[in-house]
Amino acid sequence: GMTPIKALSMILVALTITGTVAVADDYELLSSVTVSPQAGAPTYGASGTVTYTVTVKRRSGTTRAFSATLSQTATLPAGVTVVSFVPPTVDFSSTDVTRTSTLTMSTAATASGGSTSIKVKARTSTESVSGYGSLVVGKTPLTVIANDASKTYDGWEFYGGNGATYVGFVLGETPAVLSGTLTFDSNDTVDAGAHPLTPGGLKSKNY
Repeated sequence: GMTPIKALSMILVALTITGTVAVADDYELLSSVTVSPQAGAPTYGASGTVTYTVTVKRRSGTTRAFSATLSQTATLPAGVTVVSFVPPTVDFSSTDVTRTSTLTMSTAATASGGSTSIKVKARTSTESVSGYGSLVVGKTPLTVIANDASKTYDGWEFYGGNGATYVGFVLGETPAVLSGTLTFDSNDTVDAGAHPLTPGGLKSKNY
């Protein structure tokens, strides 16, 4: 009767499920890519180098040996370049859970200060997984010193200033690269005598 046919149908379904598991093991080998915090502290006005440890992790439950090629795929600011991945390809044996590579990047003296994202992609012949990190270029210290000023006592608070002197510009730059308006704070000075005069009001992404 019908019983043998039903049994055969159940066997065919079981074989289909087994085949699906085998495909997953063949093609879904990558779990994640982790990018460490940068090592190195470049600053605006001086060329520098930063390095990262990139860790590639295998998907849990897989046992196949495979290789993954690494690349940095984010758009980088002007003056920032990828030097190398060492090694450029990570090779997994059947028992390796993670493999690492060292990413080295260089920053030119003209690379602007601030933080930007980097994106590292690990790619096999069938899939890819990406991880993110940050590149930070520090600001260069700039000192603004108010020039001495004077007035004759008249019972009124001192206003204004006598300009300022700048110490720390790099790459031949001048106060023209600063934004804002130079201001002076005399701390409500009224009495005769010597008093501090503090400059302020200026901003810059690089200083």
